[in-house]
Amino acid sequence: MSSTNKTANFKLSQFIGTDKPTFLGDYNNDMNIIDGALFTASQAAEEAVNDVETVKSAQTELKAVHEDTKKQVTQLKETADGMIGDVTAAQEAANSAEEKATAAQTATTGVLNAANIASANATKAKQTADGNKTTLQQLDERVTALEGKPAIQPLTMTIHNVSRGGGDDAHSSLDIEENAFSTVQLLKTHNGNSGSFSIKGRNTDTESWTTLGTVAGNSVPSEVISLQSKKIVVLDWGSGALSTFAGTSATFALK
Repeated sequence: MSSTNKTANFKLSQFIGTDKPTFLGDYNNDMNIIDGALFTASQAAEEAVNDVETVKSAQTELKAVHEDTKKQVTQLKETADGMIGDVTAAQEAANSAEEKATAAQTATTGVLNAANIASANATKAKQTADGNKTTLQQLDERVTALEGKPAIQPLTMTIHNVSRGGGDDAHSSLDIEENAFSTVQLLKTHNGNSGSFSIKGRNTDTESWTTLGTVAGNSVPSEVISLQSKKIVVLDWGSGALSTFAGTSATFALK
C-alpha cells in the first residue's frame, strides 16, 4: 500500500508500521520528485553563476569608463589653467566631468554589491542541492530498511471454554511473540455473554501486568486496542452477567 503520510514540502512518502512500501510505486515516485527538485536547484545555481560573470564583466567596463573620465577631468583642469580668458567655461566643464566620475563610482559600487549578492545566491543554491542529495541518501536507506522488514500478517483467534476459578473472575491467556503484533480487537462473543472483560498485557523483563483496554461483550466489534509491545494477551472477564456461564468463548483479531 502507499505511505500513510507525506512530507510537508516535497510530498515524499512517510511510512508507518503497517505500510507496505514498494519500489515501483512509492520509491520511484519519490525519486522523480527528488530528481526534479535537484535539477531545478542545479539550474538555478548555474544561472546564478552566469549572472556573477556578467556582473563582473560590467564592473570591469565601468571601471574603464571611470578611469577615462578621470583622465578627461585632469585634461580639462589643465586646459582651464592655460586658458585665462575662458576659466569659467573650463571650470563648468570640469565640474560636469567630476559629477560623471562620481556617478560612475556610485554605479561601480552598486554593481559590486549586486555581484556579491549573486555570489551568495549561488552558494545558497549549491548548499540546497547538497542538502537534497543528503535527503535522497537518507530516504534510500529508509526504503531499503522497510523493504527488508518482514510483513506482519493479521491473525484471527478464538479462545474457547473459559472456565471460572475460585474467585469472581474468569480468565484465559494467549502467548504471543513480543512485538509480533501491535493491536487487538474483539470481533465476537459466544454463548450469549453480555458481560464486560479487560485485555491485559505483560512485559517479559518485568513480568508486570498492564490493563490495555476494557470491552463490553455486547459492544462488538470493539475498538482497536494497542498492545503497547506486550508479550501476552489476557482476556479477563468480570463477574457481572458471566456469573451464570461456565465455558464462554470470544473471537478477536491480532494485527
